[in-house]
Amino acid sequence: MAVTNQLSTQKANAAASPKVMNPAGDEGGKLRIARFNFVQAGAGDATSTVDLVDLPRGRVNIVTALSKVAWSAFGSARTLDIGLRAYTKIDNSVNAEAPAELDDDIDVSSAGTAAPGSDLSSKDKIRTVTSQQGVTVFASVAGGTIPDGATLDGYIVYTTD
Repeated sequence: MAVTNQLSTQKANAAASPKVMNPAGDEGGKLRIARFNFVQAGAGDATSTVDLVDLPRGRVNIVTALSKVAWSAFGSARTLDIGLRAYTKIDNSVNAEAPAELDDDIDVSSAGTAAPGSDLSSKDKIRTVTSQQGVTVFASVAGGTIPDGATLDGYIVYTTD
């Protein structure tokens, strides 16, 4: 083996001739927060959903490691998925609904908090979405019902510019 000196994609873009501009959200992007508060009105069956926040159109980097969700006790064997509703990409193709895109099977049987993305690999801690009209982040409950009065609070952190 030999010593190597290589460039990230973003550094290679800057060194290219002609120079390739990095998206604003990747370089100098501003962190933004989309906050949510929710109280369940009436019990909901398994697979019930809650639309949490709408993210803007264009290119958005969702930073799951900085995002947070808190919940009240849902009851024994309950889990929560956090995902993205279907949306139209910039190129007019449709991205199908992905109920567990941001996290899968968060244990919400007792009250707690978590950063979405706990089950994602480190390379997936930032999800890039490019949409024409924006995209909705939603939660869905599995393993049983969502009880009347159950709460979800938190925020999704993202970059855009």
